Amino acid sequence: QNLDDEEDALIFPSSSPELLLRASSLDVRVDSSPDDLTGSGTAYAEWTLEFFNRHPREREAVCQILLPPGGVASRLTLWIEGEEREAAFGRRAVVTEAYEKIVRRRLDPALLTEAGPDRVRLQCFPVPAHATMQVKVGFTLPLIPDGDEFALLLPYIAERNFAFAPDRWTAVTVYSGAPP
Repeated sequence: QNLDDEEDALIFPSSSPELLLRASSLDVRVDSSPDDLTGSGTAYAEWTLEFFNRHPREREAVCQILLPPGGVASRLTLWIEGEEREAAFGRRAVVTEAYEKIVRRRLDPALLTEAGPDRVRLQCFPVPAHATMQVKVGFTLPLIPDGDEFALLLPYIAERNFAFAPDRWTAVTVYSGAPP
């Protein structure tokens, strides 16, 4: 993998068995029917990730998510005291500075930054000791023409510093208003 700086290379080589991706769900809504001009449409996906920290100290969950060609991450939310709230998303330098200030103040931040073509980096800190942290990432994804049908490629975690829970699986739900 071609990481965009040395800091990333230091984070991803090993995953922590104490920090787990415990739950994962992906809700996809096909937003537009393929049009006559381009022959393709789009879908909007929201990926909810729940991290669990088994360690007695706070941990940071970090991962890189690969997107299909033409896919764009557009939103990040996190739950604070049971309420979903918008989190930092944007160009790397600006949101990284904001994220670091929030981390120093011990608030509940999550950060999503561009990490290269068709790739974003997700950071969540703190994942509290013996507790969970939940985030949701929104993506706009292209539908890919495939004969008379269309295919949809989904984002996936390419690199991470956490382990997958043994019984973890991703529930994928696809909604569409198009006739079968």
